[in-house]
Amino acid sequence: MDMKRSVYPKTRSLRPVRRRPRLDLPVPGSIRRKAWYRSTDSSDNQLRMAILSVRLAVSAVIIIAVILLKSIDIPATRWAVEKVKEAITYDFSISETLGKLKFVSRYLPDFQAVFGEQDMKTQPSPEQDSGQDLYQPVFTAPAEGKVVGLFGKTYDDAGGGSNQGIDILSQEQGWIYATADGQVIATGEDENYGKYIKVAHDGGWMSLYSNCSDIQAEVGSAVKQGDRLGKMGANSSGTYQLHFETWKDEQPVDPLPLIQENSKVIR
Repeated sequence: MDMKRSVYPKTRSLRPVRRRPRLDLPVPGSIRRKAWYRSTDSSDNQLRMAILSVRLAVSAVIIIAVILLKSIDIPATRWAVEKVKEAITYDFSISETLGKLKFVSRYLPDFQAVFGEQDMKTQPSPEQDSGQDLYQPVFTAPAEGKVVGLFGKTYDDAGGGSNQGIDILSQEQGWIYATADGQVIATGEDENYGKYIKVAHDGGWMSLYSNCSDIQAEVGSAVKQGDRLGKMGANSSGTYQLHFETWKDEQPVDPLPLIQENSKVIR
């Protein structure tokens, strides 16, 4: 007997979906490294920002202190400002530190103006400064001889005064020389200085030669470094002595540091 064919089409049986078992395999190294780098970069950025924040706070405190010190123009405050400059230069650069913070960079020129950071690195150029305060003449020795009196030393038994220059002693009557280029502004005789010569130099500097003899310089005449101004005068011991002073803006300055080392013919 013929089998009856089914009127329904023959379909494929559905297979159950098998889920792959979850294997606890190790995470590939490249993935681990990426995650570690992300965490390390975040920590480094936080550390750098913390350091910059601390430096910024320190800089702000120093700026305020320097502004207050500069408003009081006395030798003690000027000394303190210079020490602060040295400390900042040694520790870190203001430009380098503050410049990394974009919101501070716009104010950086004002910070540098307060600190004078250019002064801490190099001498200011003539365009930045008038040059009057920076000018310092290079002196040569005013006479040949031996220094017997130093700047700042007491010259009387009562301690009533101090030496405002240096005293040069010679066994022979030597010449007195102009220590730098300038103009003779005064000659004369004084009870304390004896016969003297005054020479004005650039930048507010002045040199004074006293206890002179046979003065040859004339008031108003220009002199060059090394020109003969006169001769050394005799003292009570029979030797010859020159008293030499240097002044800056009407204040006495120790002459010895200003004299060229190779020109010290003082014996």
